[in-house]
Amino acid sequence: MSDRPNYTMPDGTEQADRFPRALEPGYFQPEERGFNASLALGFDIAKHFAFYDLSDQRRGAWGDLFATNEVVVMAHILSADVRQLESEFASRCDRGLEHSVQFAFETAQEIDLWLTTLRASRHPVAGELSDRIQPLLSKSVTGELQRLAQIIDLLRPDMPALMQLSFGGFHRLWGIRPNAGDAATAVRDMVQPLRDQVRTIVASLLNFIAHLQGILRPYLAEALPSQRHEPAIALFFVFLKLLEKVNGQFNRFTARHLDFYYRRVLGAHPHRQRSDHRYFSVRPAEGHSGILFPAGTELVARAGDGGGELVFISERDTLISDARVESLCTLRFERDRFISPETELGYVTRIKAFRRDLGVAAQSGASLADWPLFGTSSRLAGYRSAEDANIGFAVASPLLLLGEGRRSVELQVELGDCGESGARPGYDLFRRELQALRGGRAGAEQAFRQLLGRIFRHFILFSDAGVDAQFRQQLTEVARQLLAPQAQRVLEQLLQMGPEAAFQRLLKEIFVISLTTPSGWYFVDRFVTTRLERDPGRLRQGLCFRFTLGPEVEPIVCYSGEIHGGRLGAAAPLIRFQHNPQASFCAYSLFDPLPLEAVTLDVRVQGLRDLKLYNNIGKIDSSKPFQPFGPQPTLSSYLALGSYEVAQKRLTGLTLNLEWAELPTAFGGFTSHYAGYQQAIAEADIRVDIAVLQDGIWRPQPERQRPSVPLFQPTGPTDRLNRTHSIAIEALDLFRPIDAVPGEAKFDLQLGAGNGFIRLGLSGPEGAFGHAEYPLLLATALSERVRAKKPLGRVPNPPYTPLLASVSVDYAARTRICVDDGRTQPRQQLFHLHPFGHAELRPIRAGNPYALLPRYDTDGNLFIGINGGASGEALTLLFDLNEETNQQSAFESPSVTWYYLNAQGWQRLPAMNIVLDTSNGFICSGVVTLILPEDLDRQSSMMPAGRAWLRVGANECLDALPRLRSVHANVIRARRRVDAGAQFPEELPPDSRWRTAGSVPGIAALVQLRGSQRGAPQESRRGFLTRISERLNHKARAVNAWDYERLVLERFPEVFKVKCFEGLVPAEFDPEAEAQPRPGRVLVVVVPAAGEGENLAYRRPMLDVQQLQRIRDYIRQLASPFVSIEVRNPLYERVQVRCKAKFLDDTNAGFYVRKLNRDVSDFLCPWIPFGYQARFGWMISREAVEGFIRSRDYVEQVTDFSMLHIAEDGADRYTLADTVSRGSSTAQSHRIRWRYPWSLAVPMERHFIEAMRGVEPIEPEPAGIGELDIGGTFIIGGTH
Repeated sequence: MSDRPNYTMPDGTEQADRFPRALEPGYFQPEERGFNASLALGFDIAKHFAFYDLSDQRRGAWGDLFATNEVVVMAHILSADVRQLESEFASRCDRGLEHSVQFAFETAQEIDLWLTTLRASRHPVAGELSDRIQPLLSKSVTGELQRLAQIIDLLRPDMPALMQLSFGGFHRLWGIRPNAGDAATAVRDMVQPLRDQVRTIVASLLNFIAHLQGILRPYLAEALPSQRHEPAIALFFVFLKLLEKVNGQFNRFTARHLDFYYRRVLGAHPHRQRSDHRYFSVRPAEGHSGILFPAGTELVARAGDGGGELVFISERDTLISDARVESLCTLRFERDRFISPETELGYVTRIKAFRRDLGVAAQSGASLADWPLFGTSSRLAGYRSAEDANIGFAVASPLLLLGEGRRSVELQVELGDCGESGARPGYDLFRRELQALRGGRAGAEQAFRQLLGRIFRHFILFSDAGVDAQFRQQLTEVARQLLAPQAQRVLEQLLQMGPEAAFQRLLKEIFVISLTTPSGWYFVDRFVTTRLERDPGRLRQGLCFRFTLGPEVEPIVCYSGEIHGGRLGAAAPLIRFQHNPQASFCAYSLFDPLPLEAVTLDVRVQGLRDLKLYNNIGKIDSSKPFQPFGPQPTLSSYLALGSYEVAQKRLTGLTLNLEWAELPTAFGGFTSHYAGYQQAIAEADIRVDIAVLQDGIWRPQPERQRPSVPLFQPTGPTDRLNRTHSIAIEALDLFRPIDAVPGEAKFDLQLGAGNGFIRLGLSGPEGAFGHAEYPLLLATALSERVRAKKPLGRVPNPPYTPLLASVSVDYAARTRICVDDGRTQPRQQLFHLHPFGHAELRPIRAGNPYALLPRYDTDGNLFIGINGGASGEALTLLFDLNEETNQQSAFESPSVTWYYLNAQGWQRLPAMNIVLDTSNGFICSGVVTLILPEDLDRQSSMMPAGRAWLRVGANECLDALPRLRSVHANVIRARRRVDAGAQFPEELPPDSRWRTAGSVPGIAALVQLRGSQRGAPQESRRGFLTRISERLNHKARAVNAWDYERLVLERFPEVFKVKCFEGLVPAEFDPEAEAQPRPGRVLVVVVPAAGEGENLAYRRPMLDVQQLQRIRDYIRQLASPFVSIEVRNPLYERVQVRCKAKFLDDTNAGFYVRKLNRDVSDFLCPWIPFGYQARFGWMISREAVEGFIRSRDYVEQVTDFSMLHIAEDGADRYTLADTVSRGSSTAQSHRIRWRYPWSLAVPMERHFIEAMRGVEPIEPEPAGIGELDIGGTFIIGGTH
């Protein structure tokens, strides 16, 4: 535990402390004596009046008449003022030991007289009382009186005044025995210890009197009306009772005087009763809309069983429509300060989305589970159902129709300039801005983080955006001034990596890439992300994605809503880039300000076999070997081929891959094979002309302009023919993509296709493959044989009839989709993927470019889907908010922006369309009335269709705002009608049935909603006196702490306690150092009431944000304008007790562990009257807590005792302290005290209590890791 300065502070003020004691009834009375005091006074006076009998003989005093009456004795006891006796004893002590001993003896003598009189009385009440007093006497007083007798015997020789004091006349109940003390003992040597003993004796006697007074009153009430009293004394009793009534009237003088001054002179009066307000949902009848629900309409319900009618009155005219809230969605762009490097760059760290369709709940007005108003943060406990937002972009293009083969895809994203073009000019601009931040002006840290984000964007995306040493040094110097050490280290690591290394480390997996296949989405598991390569003439910034699909991957097909989900209007295959929530870096903010210029798509395919083939005979079946030019090729033969996949693309390369079958096997190829033919044929002689079908005409025209290529691969004299041959197709500039609308079935050359086919026309040699020449050569050879009568010589080989075993194509295609190009490209589309829909990127409007990812102006967003409601009509919405909060301090209400969805996307709702907002910017439950715009788009693809969509956005204090329970349409606000003199009404039953007092046409039902504003009863007299007395003190001005505390407590009765700290700034407070007062700064800590019920010990109540703001605004009006005021909730520092306990009943140890856990929590609880209570400047003593445990009647022994102290600074930073931390001093190990002065101590719900069987002392040790609870006492990084 720390050695911070050990200073104390005064506690704050509670509501119960406000009433001035001087204004308490009976604090000052003209006649303060009541019946008991008057009777005792009468008895004392009567002792001094002689009594004469009828013969005029003196027979004692009138006091004898009182002395034996039990009522007089009891009145005498009750009239004894213990405080006055304590004061008198203190005065006697100052005069010396002799006088203090005399006082002790006189007090004991008086008690003895009371007891003797009661025992002598014959009244049964006196006897019963004596019997009850006797055990109390022997238990607490008898021993002390024996000691007093010994002290008197010891002091009597040296103090003559004590010679007259004798205990001989005391009743035997005291049991006092004579004591022959050692008279030779020197009294002076024992003066100091004897004084302490006398004080103890007197304290015991006075405590006995106080205890006696506590039990006497019922006995006095029983004895007073008895018939046993002497007539004279009875008449005196009657007189005193009558006098008591007269004095009661007389004693009202001070109260009447106070009322006269407050009411008549000052003109002050108690506050009147204030009606409460309720919200009601009005449900129109079927088919009715546009109904006016007028102001002043009475709403009636019966107040419980047998109760009267409750009447509420609507406050304003409200238009009721058929609108209802059917969907609620939230979108949250998180900025988590614990995630680096995004937080240092001012970037978004996560994106979370949530959607709920209300369905029946929207019609019935049922409540929803609490949900953060503008979306949840991942750091908020209990809100884990929000999912990572599906946000990204997609490209639809026929280029992605990739059916088979090895398919390589490259997609380049070109991003424009955001005003920082060029590497060196950009850094020059940054240098000037850095120089301006050196002064450390207000807001400099936030401005520096934003500048870092821009520098990082420039650094990582520009191709040559290196950082020179001079600029790095300047950047480091400013970072040291404005950033914490951890942030400085993160920045230094980024700069040391270099642009390319930083890119590969942070951006290589920022997207999840997927494509459309017949079975759904295919996710690309391996891809490469790089920056755009340098383009001569300009610096480019953007991304390039490359990946390859093997033959085993399914075909990439056109998008289908049924298969792939959604309703994108894409008629082509789709490639989707989704934000990757698992990436090491969230790049949303990186791209946000950069305009998207174009997307370039390159594909390369190898081995496409899905071809349609034709020759001059007809369509060819390519599933088996076929003759491409027919059985008798001639120079008019051709092979035409086309691919539906290829035909839709703008080609940059095309290669025809031929695999021949049944080729001649002789060495030398065709030269050898065609030996003996009149025309020698070599491989190079067999050629084809390539023509491209363009708009139904084979081009180029004329035919002589067509490129000619060999059909076979040349061979040497010793080589055989090569079975494979690839032909690079030229004249691709003539290839025009087809329109895919007719479909693949109609892509047929025989049906009059206009584009998409290539023809290979046989153009040489002159006799083609020799099929016409071969019969003549064979006939000549046979004729010569017959004519010469010789054996048949060499017969020419039969001509080769071309036979293809297979044919495939390799191709490359490219397309570039420009966002700012107004020309439409068939089936080329860009989409933004929104969390709840999508939007096609149309040609941009001037000054409003698209970003790579969808842009949202606000980090927190609430989407409201409305079914029904006509454009131009008023819509009244109730936002039912749970206003409980964990927010520590008040803050300025965030700026809230309303949007609506039209055909162009999200548009700001004009201010004139926001008619009413009683929620104060969503700080509390309230009604918002809007005029729906005329151009609402209910079929927009950005959100679920069929509804009008509104959006509310905010950027600040998102986690501090209240949570949303539900949203209701058609809501009215009504106030309760309270008749004069009526009691303040109780809470309304939630299931009350409501109706209108009069008829309102078109209304089907009224439903009471949860949101309300509580009223208040008429101010009580005590409250009135408190308020006016405080007003006379502070005069409605906040000057000192007393003023601040009373002003807050009076204006805000829901506040239980207030503590004002002068000169304290929480943000600057260092728990380890001595606090330095800050003039002009005031911290007001407000504590709400904890309420009642179970688990009271573990509650940590806090006021909601609206209440904190109202308190701050109220105090600001009454304080000096030069004072800076902060209003906040208290911090709650938790305490855990750790010990081992031996219980008297070991068989039920588990039960007693739980019981002791509850008892210890109640003892430490600030909301329970006994124990430590709610005190600022608190300190918990180890001895007190351990003593409390030992005092439990079921605990036998306690050992191994220690306490843990968990403190939090309100910014998610925790510290842990242990009373037995190693190296701690003895003083520190015996107590726990506040770490932050505005904190209160609360117990943890579970203490670490172990039951033990044996009885043995154990030295406590510091808590180990294994004994700490995750989410409770397991703290990383902080001890104190």
